[in-house]
Parts: sequence; structure tokens; C-alpha cells
Amino acid sequence: MNASDRPTLLSIEELSVLVSSPVRTHLAGAYRGLYPAANDPAQKPQHEQHLEKVLAAMKVSPRTSTFRVNTIRATRTEVVDKLVLAMNEWAEREGLCTPNPLPISVAAHAVLEDIVTVDIAQSPTTLSSCRIPPLQVELDTDSSFGDEARRARRQRLGWPTTCKVIVCDRLCGEAVLRGSHVFVRGILAADPSIRVGQALAVYADLPQPQRPSWPRGLAVESYTGTCVFVGIGQACCTHAEFFR
Repeated sequence: MNASDRPTLLSIEELSVLVSSPVRTHLAGAYRGLYPAANDPAQKPQHEQHLEKVLAAMKVSPRTSTFRVNTIRATRTEVVDKLVLAMNEWAEREGLCTPNPLPISVAAHAVLEDIVTVDIAQSPTTLSSCRIPPLQVELDTDSSFGDEARRARRQRLGWPTTCKVIVCDRLCGEAVLRGSHVFVRGILAADPSIRVGQALAVYADLPQPQRPSWPRGLAVESYTGTCVFVGIGQACCTHAEFFR
């Protein structure tokens, strides 16, 4: 099997946020005043290290979402109460309340009087370093990949062997990282025979220069592009409904 016959699977941590040299210089300069001048010319200046940490953080979804309250329409307390109610209803639908408490907290900002924050508890499993789902979150034990020959081929290609896969376009993948659902119009490729409720590994295609875009409706095993693993989802419709 040639390298060109296999997809390239990446983790989020393997990606880089690229900015032009003038923009990088400007951004690093904004942090220069926060640190003393470097005494060791061989060491990278602290303000440049700070910028690298900021760029690295941009690859990962923030744990805190911040909302500004229109205090003409409602008080901050009313907004907090409504958000808590909405989060509890959502958690109950998703089965997140048992046996553990709700992993989300809603609170008024300690200083800013018109700000509400929603914090997500730290997940015990970090997916940003994974190219395929780690074993502890691969929930589908009936993936039905057929005979051993097909399972072995799938393993050689690098795809997960214990859950089905979908590959979405880049814009869809970026939305998923910020908390959106995957809508069918964003799906480029999918494993066959996906059922409602089935666990899915979600990948986002990374368009490559000099290569045409992928058509919608591909089987995952026919996809040979470059993609990044963005998370685990659950199918809300069947494979037949993806590409109607």
C-alpha cells in the first residue's frame, strides 16, 4: 500500500497556528512590556514565549464561555437562573447527571457586573493529543466492520476499529471545536451502515494546496486526504440520510 493510498490523520496538538511575520512581530511586541529585557541572547525572549503559548491555546476550545447581559431586558441573576435551568435540562437529556454531578457551572463574574461565565469541568480524557479515540471513550462495541480482512485493512489505513468514522469539511470542524453539532451538509465522507445513536469519531478535512476538494458522499476508506481528529459524537440520523 502506497503512502498516497492512506489518509494522514493528525491530532489537534500537531497543528500550528500560522501568522505572517509582520503580524507575529506586532503581537509579540504587545507582550514586550510585560517582561524584563532578556539578559541571555541565546534564550528566546519571554514575550515571544508568551505569544507561542497564546497561539497554542487557540487550537483548543476554551473551557469558559463569557456572556454579556443586556441589563435593560433582564437582570444578571435572572440570566444565571435561566442558564442553570437550561444546562440542567440539557444534561438530563444527555444523561450527564448520573452518576456524576453536572460538569458545567454557571456564575456571575466576580468583578464585571454585566458578565456571566459558563465553565466546563476539566475532562479526565484529553483528546487534543489523539489521532484516534482513546480506548476509554470508544463506546461502540458493535461497529460491524465485516470480516477480519476488512478490519485489518482499516487498521493499516489508520482509522479507528472500534467505532465508525465521519469526515467533515474544515468549516464544520471549526464549528465543532467551538461546541456546534455536526450538520449533514458538512459531512464529506462516512462509514457505511451508521445507525442512530451510534458513537462516531469525527474528523475534519484539512484542504491541501494543489489538490481538488473532496466530493460529498465518499466512503471513509476511499478518503486519502489529510484530516484532524476533533472529537466523539453520536449519530442522530442514519448514513442514508447524510448524503440525500
